Amino acid sequence: MGKVFIKVKEQFFKPGESQMFFTKSVTYSKIGFDQLIEHIAKDSGMSEGACEGAVRSIIKQVEEMVLNGHTIFIKNLGSFKMSISAKAPLVSDEAGAKQVYRRRLLFHPSEKLKDEVENTELVSV
Repeated sequence: MGKVFIKVKEQFFKPGESQMFFTKSVTYSKIGFDQLIEHIAKDSGMSEGACEGAVRSIIKQVEEMVLNGHTIFIKNLGSFKMSISAKAPLVSDEAGAKQVYRRRLLFHPSEKLKDEVENTELVSV
C-alpha cells in the first residue's frame, strides 16, 4: 500500500480578508526515464539494458497503436486511447475531419489502480 504525506497551506486572498487553509499532497521530484529503468531492473532482476529495450519497445507500440485508433489496455494500470471533439453541423456534407477542433489522449485507470489510490494511506506532516 502507498503512503502520501499531506500538508496544510494557509493562503490569504485579499488584504483584510480572512485566510483559507488548503490541504495538498507533498510532491517529490519527477522520476526520469533512467531512474525508472533502474527501478525496473532492480525489481525484475533483469539487466538495465534489457529493461530499457523492453520499455522503449512498449512505449513505441503504445504510441503507434493509440495514434492509429486502438485502445490499449495494460493490466493493473489502465487504458489509453485517443479522443476527439468536433463541431456538429446540421448538414451531413459538412461533417467530417475538418470539423475536429480538439484531440486528446485519455487515460482510464484500472479498477485495481483506482482501489490502490483509494486505499493509499494519508499522513499529515
